[in-house]
Amino acid sequence: MRIVSPDMNTRVAHHLSIPNWDIRPTAQFLRELALFFVGVIPLPHRPVRLSDVRRRWRERRGTSKRGVRLLLLPGFLATDHSMRRLRFHLRRAGYRAHGWGLGRNEGVGPDLMERVDRRVRALSRSDERLVLIGWSLGGLIAREYAKQAPDRVAAVITMGSPFGADIRTTFIWRFYNWMTRNREVRPFEPEQLAEKPPVPTIALWSPCDGLIPSVAARGESPHVDGCIRVQCAHMTYPTDRTTIDAVVDTVDAIAEGALHRVVDTVEPEPQIEAPLAA
Repeated sequence: MRIVSPDMNTRVAHHLSIPNWDIRPTAQFLRELALFFVGVIPLPHRPVRLSDVRRRWRERRGTSKRGVRLLLLPGFLATDHSMRRLRFHLRRAGYRAHGWGLGRNEGVGPDLMERVDRRVRALSRSDERLVLIGWSLGGLIAREYAKQAPDRVAAVITMGSPFGADIRTTFIWRFYNWMTRNREVRPFEPEQLAEKPPVPTIALWSPCDGLIPSVAARGESPHVDGCIRVQCAHMTYPTDRTTIDAVVDTVDAIAEGALHRVVDTVEPEPQIEAPLAA
């Protein structure tokens, strides 16, 4: 895991668009598409043996870490199934990790925050703090919910979530609008997304991300408390082992009150006059 602060030469003010951000190298972009379709149509997995289930249950029971409970929010068009490997490793590390239980993430509808709130209330315990972990659009939803209900959220961890810059000129924005054109979906407002929740907020970003510009996923102060650089494709944030290790380390630091151990504080930089390519 490599820990860095955003580079001054590539940072973009959150209210600026990225008109000259071109699609990533063709091979990287095609890889993202292939990974997307593999996720939509999951490959067959080997049968789970009862002995494996018992062994994992014993491991979780023996290392249970009270005080922190986790809620994982999937990316656009994904379900809890896409986050199962991340949940498994978080549970193996001793945490109570839960899916959001709302089916496929089809965009930010008018009642989404109420549904997320019901799920959060169902998981809330007086002796535990709730940490939201969101991948891509799930991270944006986690940030927005934490702004509305900071008393119910201890921290937010985003993975490849484009909150740090205006991405309305990019492919991923056009794809989102095309996929939600027949549904009532709230439009994204970059300035609103960039506003930091009043709780510790950590961003995982990858220079290998073929869909989201790095500057949008890592953010800058005061819109995020720190960032962690990982090496994975956008579609593999929840399954890449080094990224999973980074998430587990971050949750450990939150539980121990030692976030400075795993992330750098992002210092504010002078505002840039014109946007630069990611």
